[in-house]
Amino acid sequence: MTTGRGFDLSEHGIGFTGERLFPVGSTLDIEFRIDSPHAEWFRFTGTVRHAEQDRMGLEFVDLGEADKMRILQVIYHELAIRRPV
Repeated sequence: MTTGRGFDLSEHGIGFTGERLFPVGSTLDIEFRIDSPHAEWFRFTGTVRHAEQDRMGLEFVDLGEADKMRILQVIYHELAIRRPV
């Protein structure tokens, strides 16, 4: 187990920094949430697609349409509340 901080999220995967890098091709179980007071936790399996310095990119595997929609809803919600008025 290790901790990290996400910097790029889409319905296909997530980029993050962490204490430990895993080799490209590794399969990881990942758990994350958007940094928001009432954010839900997401738990997925993914494959490391790139790793360099202190960053990794993970592609979600076996993600159903419902999970993709949940991620997109969270992304759009975060964009809406961060949008300047």
